Amino acid sequence: MVGEQGGSLHNVTLDVRGSDCVIKGVAMSGFGPVAQIFIGGKEPQVMRNLIIDDITVTHANYAILRQGFHNQMDGARITHSRFSDLQGDAIEWNVAIHDRDILISDHVIERIDCTNGKINWGIGIGLAGSTYDNSYPEDQAVKNFVVANITGSDCRQLVHVENGKHFVIRNVKAKNITPDFSKNAGIDNATIAIYGCDNFVIDNIDMTNSAGMLIGYGVVKGNTCQFRKTLN
Repeated sequence: MVGEQGGSLHNVTLDVRGSDCVIKGVAMSGFGPVAQIFIGGKEPQVMRNLIIDDITVTHANYAILRQGFHNQMDGARITHSRFSDLQGDAIEWNVAIHDRDILISDHVIERIDCTNGKINWGIGIGLAGSTYDNSYPEDQAVKNFVVANITGSDCRQLVHVENGKHFVIRNVKAKNITPDFSKNAGIDNATIAIYGCDNFVIDNIDMTNSAGMLIGYGVVKGNTCQFRKTLN
């Protein structure tokens, strides 16, 4: 789907469930659907070569939501986009334990503020695996991804990874990442928040009037998951 000359969608969800999909140059808005772009489904399958580029999402809940437990995404490029005035996350890559070769880069994220009472809403970019485990098994982690060249402001948490392995976060410029946003969403205030992760790189983070980096344990039913010293 390629938008030209001001193409836009309002209160419409683009549901991605196949390979070789391109979404480019479109403006999206509307609080009707949970997500403007949904990537997933419950059918086991391998999806390849997703490109999302040069989109604008504003005044919506989630912009891009991936639910990955049942299927695999092999190769995704989510680039050069703008997200603002959202209740949910700009990009949420959830339980994506089968995915690989994911690039999320060159985005501007502004004014993410969950005021609707939803728990765990209101993050800039979030990626999550499945259940925490002290052995850090590959098949339970979100892995093999890069988050780079992100400019974000006015939200509670800008980049979030839980139960992740083999990833890079670099070149992040943050401003006003403070507890003034998403006050009742139950999420920590941090520019970069990492929970229960192994073998990762965080590089070149520029923060102005912002909470710092939170690197912590994962918790399962009140038990902490050991933190490995593999931060570079």
